[in-house]
Amino acid sequence: MSIEVVKTTTVDQMDEVVPQPKPAAMVELSVVVPAYREGRRIFGNLTRLVSELDKLNVSYEVVVVSDGNTDSTVREAQRVLSPAVRVFRYPMNIGKGFALTCGVDQSVDR
Repeated sequence: MSIEVVKTTTVDQMDEVVPQPKPAAMVELSVVVPAYREGRRIFGNLTRLVSELDKLNVSYEVVVVSDGNTDSTVREAQRVLSPAVRVFRYPMNIGKGFALTCGVDQSVDR
């Protein structure tokens, strides 16, 4: 089985494959967030996460992986106004382990 992972930049581009540019700055911390049916909670959770990570004074990235969601998870994750948050998705639910592996694969300097 092969899965195509798509970086989502806007809701309008959800079906378009986007090349994965790596951020120019050296990332010291990568946080992978696997998400399944988190539409109602993910915006608040990511906003709080980013707020707490900002206090660390280290360069970081948050890699959100939507594990085959059909709800508003991707759209709500994209609402977080931080360049450190990157959202990826794939079409079917495969599980948390796969989502974590996918997130690590998409992280900078892995």
